Amino acid sequence: SSVASFGGSSLGARAPTARPLLGPLRPGRASAFAAPAAMTIDASSTAYMLVCTALVHLMTPGLAFFYGGLVSDLSVLSMMMQSFVSMGVATIFWYIVGFSLCFGESGGFMGSPATYFAMRDVNVQESLPFVDGIPGLLFVAYQGMFAVITPALMTGAFADRFRFKPYLFFIVLWLIAVYAPWCHWIWGGGFLAQWGVYDFAGGIVVHVTAGFSALASLVVVGKRADAQDIPHNVPYVALGTAVLWFGWFGFNGGSALATGSKAVAAAVNSEIAGSVALFLWLIIDWIRNGRPGLVGLCVGAIAGLATVTPCAGFVQPWAAFVLGVVACVVCYACCELRKKLKFDDALDVWGVHGMGGFFGSVLLGVLADPTDCAGDSPPMYCVNPGTVTRSGEQLGKQVVATCFCAAYSFVVTVVLLKAMDLVIPINPAGGAHLDLEEHGEAAYNHTPVKGYVPDPEVAAAKAVAETTVEPPVATQATRGGHVRFELARPCATRFGRACTAAASSYLLACRVALRKAGCGARWVLSRHGGAVSIAQRDLGQRPDPSRWSRRIRRAAFARAALGAVGARPAWAERAGRADVKGAGASPQRR
Repeated sequence: SSVASFGGSSLGARAPTARPLLGPLRPGRASAFAAPAAMTIDASSTAYMLVCTALVHLMTPGLAFFYGGLVSDLSVLSMMMQSFVSMGVATIFWYIVGFSLCFGESGGFMGSPATYFAMRDVNVQESLPFVDGIPGLLFVAYQGMFAVITPALMTGAFADRFRFKPYLFFIVLWLIAVYAPWCHWIWGGGFLAQWGVYDFAGGIVVHVTAGFSALASLVVVGKRADAQDIPHNVPYVALGTAVLWFGWFGFNGGSALATGSKAVAAAVNSEIAGSVALFLWLIIDWIRNGRPGLVGLCVGAIAGLATVTPCAGFVQPWAAFVLGVVACVVCYACCELRKKLKFDDALDVWGVHGMGGFFGSVLLGVLADPTDCAGDSPPMYCVNPGTVTRSGEQLGKQVVATCFCAAYSFVVTVVLLKAMDLVIPINPAGGAHLDLEEHGEAAYNHTPVKGYVPDPEVAAAKAVAETTVEPPVATQATRGGHVRFELARPCATRFGRACTAAASSYLLACRVALRKAGCGARWVLSRHGGAVSIAQRDLGQRPDPSRWSRRIRRAAFARAALGAVGARPAWAERAGRADVKGAGASPQRR
């Protein structure tokens, strides 16, 4: 019989009384369904797997920083929350019933939830029947880290378009409907494992399921009102990439489930593929854009690591190099295709994770060791003897399983989200500041937040770039109970309505910046002639002179807020009867 492959170790369902679903764990080993002898715990493998579990756990916060840096500063907390909360929801689900659904006694579609319900019959003194050398509870913990990060991978696709409450339900429902069946079918002794489909560390189970489910989510959540793929914090992206890459050594290397040659091969292959894809992506960006970019470099590294994941412990280093090249070319092309097709996959989850995992899983049938490594006396160069070897038959199996996974994940996710949307609305109400609306917090409380341009103003914002008008100069004036900011250069007649609309859009951004900076309650836009102005209208009587000092301090704070959105300082301040003018002049009073 074929063996189920997770890191080259065979995982069968625990079924002491049921009919066997798997044959021998490996050639010469006893069946998983015979009464196992007392399995010894290997101290070195246990220590290694403890470290790998911690490394994979660290990947989810790394993903939060990676995604958080790529989105707008008005939704960075929402993005990071969706990653972090998966650590809570998915872990609770995993320890209660999720592990049983993936690795329990097989019921055909998935494992029985009663097999290891709430960690029944799992302890630290002995191994589970289908993986020896490490305590059973450690294996549960390590596998749980995969269940945590997989739904979090999807969040980059529907950034800014998924409310927090329905997302909590989506995590659990998706793990039951998509992740658990595929984990069981390939890693838990299901029918694909028996057929001979291999996946070393999650190319199919993690990346294809998440990538194509992310693509499916776009059918339900729709497009963003202002789809500007501009990272708000590139250092966050770099930090997230570094943490993810560091954790990937546990993700791929730990999938060997023991210390030894397989773990070494998986770790080194991961480094090679990630490095090759990183550099080639950088070169492509340099050629196309005229300069190298840090964001492209980071995305290339993630693409290479995702592509090598299903092959890491099954291929030679030269194959890892090839996978790095394939990852860069294929994933870059898919990201560009996504833009041409106008799919609003905000952070290219499908192009990087979905298609990277897809091609890596398929190419395993081409790049694995030759058939000499399947015999009883394999050559010394074999990476993982006795498991997968390259052949046309193996390639066909990998293609069928990967395509089936992509189609299944897409269809089930669409049905799941549409059903959820009927019960609990998924999309936010449409406000500009998702972090404040969903969580009551802002990522940057002590610095102005850039203005959000609603959809009706997008055309006006584009008009700014299309005209030859110089950047507007914000002039601030205090008159009685009003503080007014207006454009020092009114729109010339020859620019017409487009310029006036552009000025309105600019001052709308100023108004948002002033509100976020705490510079007053009401800011009103007004249009007169060719000029546009923004004024604060206090809801009270004319202030007495003793309050002018505080008003001028507030005006200085407002000036800093306007500077953050590109307004050049030119003051015209009137406090009572005092005037001070001049570009760059500091506010004064007599």
